[in-house]
Amino acid sequence: MARKNSSTYLFAFAGFIFAALIGFAAFGPEQAPADPNPIDVEVVSSQSEIDAELLAKALTESGAKLYGAFWCSHCEDQKEMFGNAVQYLNYIESSMPDGRTQTQEAIDAGITSYPTWIFPDGSRQTGLMSFEDLAEGAGIDIETVKADVEGPTIEVIE
Repeated sequence: MARKNSSTYLFAFAGFIFAALIGFAAFGPEQAPADPNPIDVEVVSSQSEIDAELLAKALTESGAKLYGAFWCSHCEDQKEMFGNAVQYLNYIESSMPDGRTQTQEAIDAGITSYPTWIFPDGSRQTGLMSFEDLAEGAGIDIETVKADVEGPTIEVIE
């Protein structure tokens, strides 16, 4: 019996793949019929979100402090949440340039973890915090730090 070489199998496999692709293109998944009663939608209102600058200024005015370290990724994440408004936060760098020791201010405040927020009532929270939780911790009325922005609130029109 004659032995077939590997190129014969390669061509047979390629032919099979080609035939499968042609078949799928010609007889592929059916398109769903168009809905005879489409639904019309319209944007009818806007939604509000917290304004980072207003919140940063309100946090500082309340006396809230953010203790962090230059090498702390969660501290960077927290500051990045505020974008350019980070300049309005009462941020205390707590690490010495060697990255292994703390500043005296951080030691005096009892900072053991980063980031640490200390609020006006003396309470403290560690870790990355949402804007809502920061406002609550500082006793800030959330409505005073919201800004109106356009949002996709959708209403069905009948």
